[in-house]
Amino acid sequence: MKLKFGVLLLLLLTSQYALATGFVLVHSKIAGNGDDALILMEWIPLSPGGHCGVECCGDVQDDCCHYIALYANGSGIYYVGYLYELWVTSNRNGVYLPHYFNEDKGVSVWRGYRGCFQQLGGVSSPYRLRVLLPYAAAMKNGHLDVYHIACSIEKIGAINASPDCNFNLGPDLLTLHCKNGIRRFRLSPEGIKEVEEIEWKPWPKVQRPSMVNGVLKNDELVFSNGSKTYRIPLKDVLPYLQDPSEAEFLLGVFMENYLLILPPTISYHRESCNGTTKSTLTFVAKNPYKTHTIENVSPKDLKPVYGFIYNGELKAIPLLSTDGYSFKPLAQKVVARDECPCSGESRLSAPVSALIAAVLISTVILVILLRKR
Repeated sequence: MKLKFGVLLLLLLTSQYALATGFVLVHSKIAGNGDDALILMEWIPLSPGGHCGVECCGDVQDDCCHYIALYANGSGIYYVGYLYELWVTSNRNGVYLPHYFNEDKGVSVWRGYRGCFQQLGGVSSPYRLRVLLPYAAAMKNGHLDVYHIACSIEKIGAINASPDCNFNLGPDLLTLHCKNGIRRFRLSPEGIKEVEEIEWKPWPKVQRPSMVNGVLKNDELVFSNGSKTYRIPLKDVLPYLQDPSEAEFLLGVFMENYLLILPPTISYHRESCNGTTKSTLTFVAKNPYKTHTIENVSPKDLKPVYGFIYNGELKAIPLLSTDGYSFKPLAQKVVARDECPCSGESRLSAPVSALIAAVLISTVILVILLRKR
């Protein structure tokens, strides 16, 4: 399936005539936790001669292969930005969007948790930087700083090291390679500890909600993942689609208390050759793999691209508009807060927290009894 999908995109990107334009909007990554989700959608403009280039639309950058980053919760879908060098991940403390900048020498981190979105801050280095959430390490002058990223970004230690040393991050560990040998460190939210040997752990798994394409049944669009089923009247969805055939290509993302519905991968290709203009609009689904192409769609016929929130009522949210080559974000810009709730587990494990609570309660009871005497 991946091979077929890759071949299709390759053909879409390379089979252009001299006067061909268009775009490909590709689903890239989705991470979720509870009702919070971060979505990356790659925008690939197709321009004359096959060169990438995005015509300016506000804060849209003038080069290709960037990602449209969106944040969703039960209230809506929000525009984060149009960014390069980023990814999404999640853990018990929320969903995270780290974004590299300054030629990979800096990273800024956004976090979404329980409907709240915040920019945690960033980590930078004049030399080298490594990030593997929940940890980051940055080489400075004469030392390597190590950070823990959870509900905030906190420095948990520093290691004496020259800039010519190299280092790598793994799950809860760090290895430092210098001319005089290799040093190994175990990482935890409380700090770093040098060890002789390290036991490699599996790479952390990103929490991803279950996702399925819609199926038409008796004038309803049905999304079912085996444990939960949503049925939406087709007539409620149709006004927001490029074509009725798009309905069965919509992607349903099962969040904790609602269904997030995202557009499919969409490609638009317009070419002129020998005085004849041909244009196609194609919808692509990955699992199961299928495509559907509509002929002779002019740029002015392209509708805005919508996403949806469904929790008994359908809420249609315009994500972006396009002229067939560039795009303009339509989703409301996300509001970043100074602070968001925390799971309470970023520093102490649940058993330790429970033990501390029990000790505090016992102490209070003992003081009350002694006073009564």
